[in-house]
Amino acid sequence: MVELGPPPKGNGALASYSEALKFLPLPAKYDFPVAIEISNKHRLVYIVTKFGHLFLCELETGMFLCQVQMCPDIVFATTLNQENQCLTGISRNGQVLSVEVRCERMVKYVQNVLKKPKIAARMQTYISR
Repeated sequence: MVELGPPPKGNGALASYSEALKFLPLPAKYDFPVAIEISNKHRLVYIVTKFGHLFLCELETGMFLCQVQMCPDIVFATTLNQENQCLTGISRNGQVLSVEVRCERMVKYVQNVLKKPKIAARMQTYISR
């Protein structure tokens, strides 16, 4: 993640950050991101790959949080429902996918497993709104 342009007055410049997505073994060498959806409410980035993997990252830092396989088929379309912040997608065989992050569990995961208390506290403030 890179912030372009000068930072606004009163706002510090963000540090550039990069982290490689860790694809699982075969068929990972043929997998690649096909969609990026951003939840402004939860400050999360959803990255969906061709082979149905979902990478979840924190928006402000770009830190990788987790990876799950949404479906075993090819995903070709996704959108973020702005009302409930759920990710909706369609697979090649017509299956409709819906992904909802359980925010309270995600905060506990970031706090206890990833050992990132500052990010967990910030996430807690976003979901409390």
